[in-house]
Amino acid sequence: MSFENRFYTTKEMYAEYVHKILCRRIYHMGIPLTVLAFLGCILSFRQRPSIAAAEAVCGIIILAVLLAAPPMMVRQLLETDRSLHQGERPECVITFDETSIRMTEGKQSLTLEYGQIKDVFHLKHSTALMFSRQNGILYSEEGFTVGNKETFDRFIRDKCPDARFH
Repeated sequence: MSFENRFYTTKEMYAEYVHKILCRRIYHMGIPLTVLAFLGCILSFRQRPSIAAAEAVCGIIILAVLLAAPPMMVRQLLETDRSLHQGERPECVITFDETSIRMTEGKQSLTLEYGQIKDVFHLKHSTALMFSRQNGILYSEEGFTVGNKETFDRFIRDKCPDARFH
């Protein structure tokens, strides 16, 4: 059985990919650290104002990173995409056959084996097949030109038994 998925990447797809996947660890670590820094600042303000000031500065820096990193990453992804495709927005074609996944976008192509997929994230605008913490293949659930979403969901679960599905 084989499947084909065709779509054009959008800013919304990239933004969701960054916020829900790439920055997930930053959020999981940054939010509690920010709370701890500001809580430490409040609790130590009367007895040790210099430590309170240092904790406040740390909290502000962490908060700034939490707010600035995702938009910067989205911008960087879009710029890299534009650069790779010389300003054009080519159609992305992904074929899934019995042994491998092949993605072609403009002049760029990538082939993976199913065993390389570590995580599958179902998002609002796309689904990401992650083959490392920071690298994955996006596909549109509405973009199937061969096969359909329901059959493909079963197929990908069978082909990637060690992957975590989110």
